[in-house]
Formats: sequence, C-alpha cells, structure tokens
Amino acid sequence: MNTFICQHCNQAVFFDNSQCESCGAALGFDSDQLQMISLTQAHETQTLLDKKSNPYRACANRALHVCNWLLPKASLDTDLYCRACALNRYVPNTGDADASVQWAELEQAKKRLMYSLIRFGLPVVAKKDGQQQGLRFDFIDQQQNIPQNATNTIGHSQGQITITTDEANPSEREQTRIDLGEKYRTLLGHFRHEIGHYYWDHLVANDAHWLQEFRKLFGDDRQDYQQALASHYQNPNPNWRMDFISEYASAHPWEDWAETWAHYFHLIDTVDTALHFGIQIRPNNAELPKTTYSLRDGASADAYSSENFQELYDNYIPITLAVNSLNRSLGQSDVYPFVLNQSVFKKLDFIHQLIKNKSNTATPD
Repeated sequence: MNTFICQHCNQAVFFDNSQCESCGAALGFDSDQLQMISLTQAHETQTLLDKKSNPYRACANRALHVCNWLLPKASLDTDLYCRACALNRYVPNTGDADASVQWAELEQAKKRLMYSLIRFGLPVVAKKDGQQQGLRFDFIDQQQNIPQNATNTIGHSQGQITITTDEANPSEREQTRIDLGEKYRTLLGHFRHEIGHYYWDHLVANDAHWLQEFRKLFGDDRQDYQQALASHYQNPNPNWRMDFISEYASAHPWEDWAETWAHYFHLIDTVDTALHFGIQIRPNNAELPKTTYSLRDGASADAYSSENFQELYDNYIPITLAVNSLNRSLGQSDVYPFVLNQSVFKKLDFIHQLIKNKSNTATPD
C-alpha cells in the first residue's frame, strides 16, 4: 500500500480517510491514478475539483459514509458508483445504524482488495444479471430477510462473492475464530480468499499449461469437493503443517489455492507498505542470520511489479518477525501467526508467476 498525503497541508493520511484530520480538507481516492485527492468542494451532489481544477464526482455511497472513492473522469456523466461499489448487488439496510457501520467495514476491506487487483492489473469486470462471467458482491445481514437468490454464508460461486455482516463485528468474528480453531481471521483475509476462487476459475481452470502445473503443486482439483470437505471436518490432517499454509488448506486443492492466494496478497501488500514507509530491519544481535536486510538495499521499488519472488519472500520474513516481536512486547498475539515452509513457498511462487503472466492480458471468460 502506498503512503498518501493531503495535498492541502502535506500531512499523512490513510487510504480509508474521506477527510484530512489535520486541516479538514475533503479527500477522495482516484482509482485511476491510485492517489488520494484533496478536494476544494465537499458537496457530495456537486462536481468536486482537485487543486488543478480537474473535475471529479464522489461515489453515491459517500453520502452513506461507506466510500471515499471518486468516479473516473470518463464516467462523470454516466455512473453513480465508483468501480468498487459498482460491483455490489446486495448491501445491508442503510436505515439500520449497526448494519451501516458493518457495511462500512466491509467496504474498507473490499477496497483494499480492489487496490491490490488494480496494482496487479488483474481483470475486474462487473457481473450483470443473467451473465456467468464477471464479479459481484453480496453483503448479507443475517438479521434481515435474505434475498431469494442470495445465500447467508460466506463463499464464492461463479463470480458471486458473499460476505456476511457478522464478520464485520469484531466480537462475533473472534468467537468464530475460536470455535473453528483458527489462528487468524480477518475481513480482508476473507475477501482475498474468496477472490482467489474467482481467479482460479478465470486464470487456471481453462488454461491447460497452468492447470497442469497447478495439479503438480496443489493436487487434483477433480476430486469430489463436498466429500473432501466432509472428510476434512471429520478427520483433519494432523500433518498439514508440512505442506500447507493452514489446516483448512489441506481440505481440497481449491481451498489450498484460495488460502495460498490470500497469503500471497498478504505478503505483497505488507512488503509494499513497508517499502513505502522506508522501514529497515537491522537486528543488533550478531548471531542472527546474515539474511537480515534493509528494504532500501537491493529491494524492488515496487513490490507489485517485482519479478523476483525470492526477493519478496526474503523481505517478508524479517518484517513479520519484527512485527510479531513488537506485538508480543505489548502482550498481543502475533500479527502473522504462520510458518511459510518450502512447499508453501513453491505454491506462492507459482501464484506470483501466474499473476505476472496473466496481468493486463486476461479477461473473464
């Protein structure tokens, strides 16, 4: 994730901000330029201007306090929603205050996902009713009536991704994590996992070369999925740590792919954020391995465009070690409680090579 500044006062601002907390200027995210824009007008129903008087319009969901993205200049006269919100089919009842807060949390996570997809140049096409191709999101409040053609469980099916609002409730999400015996459960992790299923369909399933290579690393995807899941829940693989990033990844090659895909996005965005902040990891302990590094020494200037996955991996491990250690110093759990073994490394590298091959060229079937 890039670092952003307010163009009015040059103070640091976050990707999620719609207003500068220092000078009060209205902010909006330009997804074409991947920049935070400081706006001279804050009236949501009027054209907004940046410092050079370039025209923008806020996404219609800004008025509901769930979006800070701007419409691309070419869409000013035709679209109401930004390229991220345009992917939504169902959203929670905006008349419910709690549901609105949860929707805002869901949108923040989805937009971080979208940011990464845009940086990679992966195809993002909105699904329209009656079409198989494309992508669409349902945000379902289980306390409300479920639409007839929607589901109330998290998952992906033919480009339709469903996330329930209870996942945006920290206490509910934590209880689910404990109940399922998971080390890690976040909204962003859900989005990255489910979008992995979508891109498996469009980048791997119909490409003979990549499908063959996938099966060498992840296993045969043709095995019965429901039967594999039932077997996993009845008799989990006790040796999953030898070959998988998580216990759930061992259930079926599709889940192994989606879990590994999500962790690849964790890795890339963490390294990119550290790079943009100029973070350096130089432990004083002389007995630590000499692979410790400075992100400014030999690292790619842009993690998303780096061709060298080994370099990204070598940067990621010291970052997670340092951040986990800081958290433990504060009595908190590890930020990244996973071990990336050699088998997982090969799978992550496969995803890296696939994305490099498919970015800016692939379109949904």
